[in-house]
Amino acid sequence: MVHGVGEFWGKVQADMLDTCWKHLTPFLWLSILLLSKDVECPVCGLREAILPPDYDQKGDVIIGGILLLYSSGNSFLPTFTFRPKPSRSTTLVKPNLRHILAFIFAIDEINRRADILPNITLGCTVYDSCARQWHAVQHTLRLISGPGKIVPNYNCYKESKLAGIVGHKMPSTSIAIASVAGLYRYPQLTYGIQSSVPSDKNKFPSLHHTFPSSNSQYRAVIELLKHFGWTWVGIVSSNDESSQWSNLELQEALSQNGICVEFKYIVKDRRDKYENSRMLQLWEVLASSISKVIILNNNLIFPEFLDKIYVEGKISKVLILPFNFPYGVIPLLLLTLNGSLIFHLHKVAIPGLKDFLLSANPKKYPKLRMLVNLWKYEIASQEIVSKTTKNLGALEQFYFDMENFRETFQVYSTVYSLAHALHEKNSHKTNKSEAKSGLSWRPWKLNYYLKNIHFQTLGGEEVFFNEDRKSVKFDILNFVMWPNRTKQTTKVGYYLQNGDRYGVYINNSAILWDPYFTQTPTSVCSESCRPGYHKVPMEVIHRCCYTCAPCIEGEVTNDTDMERCLRCPEDSWSNAGKDNCVPRPTEFLSFDEVLGVCLLIIALLVFFLNWVVVGVFFRHKNTAVVKANNQNVSFILLLSLSLSFLCSLLFIGRPTKMSCLLRQVIFGVIFTISVSSVLAKTVTVILAFSAIKPNWTFKRWIKRHFSISLLILCSSGQFVICVFWLIFSPPFPEQNTQTEVGKIISQCNEGSVTAFYAVIGYMGCLAVLSFFIAFLARKLPDTFNEAQYITFSMLVFCSVWISFIPAYLSTKGKYMVAVEVFSILASSAGLLGCIFIPKCYIILLRPELNTRSKLVTKRKLKRTAT
Repeated sequence: MVHGVGEFWGKVQADMLDTCWKHLTPFLWLSILLLSKDVECPVCGLREAILPPDYDQKGDVIIGGILLLYSSGNSFLPTFTFRPKPSRSTTLVKPNLRHILAFIFAIDEINRRADILPNITLGCTVYDSCARQWHAVQHTLRLISGPGKIVPNYNCYKESKLAGIVGHKMPSTSIAIASVAGLYRYPQLTYGIQSSVPSDKNKFPSLHHTFPSSNSQYRAVIELLKHFGWTWVGIVSSNDESSQWSNLELQEALSQNGICVEFKYIVKDRRDKYENSRMLQLWEVLASSISKVIILNNNLIFPEFLDKIYVEGKISKVLILPFNFPYGVIPLLLLTLNGSLIFHLHKVAIPGLKDFLLSANPKKYPKLRMLVNLWKYEIASQEIVSKTTKNLGALEQFYFDMENFRETFQVYSTVYSLAHALHEKNSHKTNKSEAKSGLSWRPWKLNYYLKNIHFQTLGGEEVFFNEDRKSVKFDILNFVMWPNRTKQTTKVGYYLQNGDRYGVYINNSAILWDPYFTQTPTSVCSESCRPGYHKVPMEVIHRCCYTCAPCIEGEVTNDTDMERCLRCPEDSWSNAGKDNCVPRPTEFLSFDEVLGVCLLIIALLVFFLNWVVVGVFFRHKNTAVVKANNQNVSFILLLSLSLSFLCSLLFIGRPTKMSCLLRQVIFGVIFTISVSSVLAKTVTVILAFSAIKPNWTFKRWIKRHFSISLLILCSSGQFVICVFWLIFSPPFPEQNTQTEVGKIISQCNEGSVTAFYAVIGYMGCLAVLSFFIAFLARKLPDTFNEAQYITFSMLVFCSVWISFIPAYLSTKGKYMVAVEVFSILASSAGLLGCIFIPKCYIILLRPELNTRSKLVTKRKLKRTAT
C-alpha cells in the first residue's frame, strides 16, 4: 500500500515538474527536487532515488555532460496494414550512442596529447536528460554538488574539480540547465540548435553555443522556400517556451520575406487520455490544409506523435525538418517523412572516431550502461552468442550511421573547447604547482577564455564561439524511404552564408519527392500571376492570397507575381500581352502612305494647272480680257497661288526644326498676299467705275499706284505678326506621346497658339472684307466684271477656312496636318478656279469676245440702259 502511494506520488511529481518547469525559479526547483525520493524516468524506465551517471570516468578535472541519449520508439518495421501495439517488452531504447562515445573519445584523445593540459588528466561524468527539463535540473545539481546526495552550495568533490557542463541539444533543456549552472557561473556549452531565448547574455552569462545562430537557420529555411516559390506553409511545433519563441521569430522572418503561414499547430508534450483526440485533430488540420509544405519547428519531443498520424491515413506533404529532428529513430515515421528535406550541419571529418565507434563493446566500456543495454536487446535479438566479443560493427547501420559526423562533431568540439579554455587559463597562472593541483579553483573564469576561444581540430575544422560568425554552411538532405523499407539520405544542396552574402544551391534533379507528387510540388495560396498581370490583394488576413488583374495600357509586368505594373518609358508602349515594352511607332503625315501621296498628287496637279493659267495669261497679255482685269495684280495672285500649292508640301514628311519654323509662316504670308491681291482687285473694280465720273481728282493716281500699294499694305500686317511669332515663341518639333495611345506623334508645336490663330484670323478678316466688297460690286455693268467671280471665290475661301477650325480641333496626329493641307489646297484651288478659269474660257474657247470693240459696245449698251 505504501509502495503504491509512493508510486502515485512519484508520477504526480513527474507530471508537475514536466508541465510547470518554465514557471519555477531555480530555488523552487531545488526544493521540489530535494523532496523527490523515487521518480521514474519516462523514457529509459529507471526508477532509483538517485539516478547514477550513464558514464563516469575519474580525472583531475571533470567535464560534466547532460546529453540527450534515449528516446522511445517501436522496434518493429511495420507494413501498411499491421502496426503492433507498443509494450515494455517490445520497446527498444534507441540511443544517440555516437554522442556519448564521441564525448569519451574526445576525453581520451585530449589525455593522450601533450600539447593540451599537460600533467592534467581529464575525467567526465555524463547523465542522460531523458528529454525532460526536470531531469536536466536534477543532474545539473548533482554535477555541481559532486557525487552522492545533492547538497546545494556545497562542493563534495574530493580529488577532482568540475570545469563545466556540456549540454544540451534542446533549447528548452538548455535553459533549464543554464538557470541552475548560471547561478554558480559554471560554463555551459550547448551542442544543439540555438534559440534566441538562451542567447541573452544578461540572463545566461555562462551559456555558450557551438551551433550557428537562429537567424542563420531561419534565413536558410527562407531561402529554401524562395528557391521553390513556396509562399504558403504550415508550422507544427512543440509547446515548450523556446519553441514558442522560435515560432515567433520564424513567423516574423517568413512575413518579412513575403511567405505566409496558413496554420500553426502546437503539439503538447503530454501523454494522457486526450492524446488520441489531439492526434486526430492534428491529422484533420494537416489533411484540410491547402499548403503542401509543413515546417516542423520542434524540440524533439513529439516524433511519436507524427508516427501515430500515419495510422489515420497517409498525408502527402513536403516536410521541412529542423536541424535536430531525429529522422532515424522511428521506422514508421520514416514513411511519413518520405521525400522530405532536412537541414543539417555540414558534414565534417573526425579522424579516428569511426574506428573507435566500431570497436566499442561492453567489455571495453563496462561502465557505459547504455552500451550494455544495447547489447542486451540488439545482440541478443540477432542471436549472436558471444555478446562481449562483438562490437558496434556487427549492428545495423540503420541506427548507428558511422559516416554521419554532423551532430557528433558538435559534442566532440564542445569537449575540446572546454579543454582549450582550461589550457589557456592554466597557461596564465604563475604558480605551476597551483596549475597542477587546481588550488583556488575558479571555474567561472573559464567563461572569459571560452568567449574568445578559437582553435582548429585535428580534422581541420575551425571552432569558435563568436555569436556574429561570418561563415555558415548547412547541408540540405533529401530523405527517401524505398518500398523495401530501406532508407536513403542524399545531399541535394547546401546553404552558404559568407558575410552579407548568402543563398541556397540545390540540384533540383537530384531530389526524389514523395510518390504522390508527379513533379516539383507547389505551395501557394493563389496561383502565380503570369507576366502581364499583377497581384490584387483579397480581403483576407493573408497577403499571399490574391487575384490577378491585367495591367492597363502602357504598363507591363515582366515577371510572375509582381505586385504592381511598371510604367513603360515615354518612347515605349506595352505589347499585346502586357509583358514587355516595345518601341512606340512614330506617326506623321508621310510621303510613303496613301494619304500623303494623294495630297502630293493633288498639290502637283493644281500647281501645274496654275502655271497653265499663268502661261495662257502671259501669252494673251495684250488681249482685252487680261488688260481689263489689272494685269499686274493678276500675275501676283497667280504667283502667290503657285507658291501656296507648293508650301503645302512643307506639311508632309517628318517634322524638322526648319520645316516647323517655315511652314506656318510661309503659308500665312503667301496666303495673305493671295487674299490681299483679291482685295486689291475688288477695290480696283469699284474704283474703276468711280473713275468714269468727270473731274475725279484721284483718277490718275489710282490707275498707277493704288492696287499695288493696297497689296503691300495688307501683306505687311501679316508679315509683322509672323516676325513677332518667330522672335518670341517660334514653332518647334516635338514627340507627342499623350494624344494617341501607344503611338508617338511627331508634330510641330506651334509655340504660341495665339500667334497661330492671329495669322489665321488676319487672313480671315481680309477674306471677309474682300467678300463684302465684291458682294457689293457684283452687279456693276462691265463686260469683264470680276466682282461676281471674286464674290464666289471668297465664298468658297471662307467656307473652307470656317470648316477648317472645328475639323482641325477635332482631329489628332497626322490627320490634323492633313486637314490643314487640304484646306490650303482647297482654298487656293477655289481662288484659282473661280477667278481665272472663266477668263481662260473666254480666251481659249470664245476669242471673239476677247476684243476691245466688244468691250466698248457692251459698256455703251449698259450705260444706255442705266
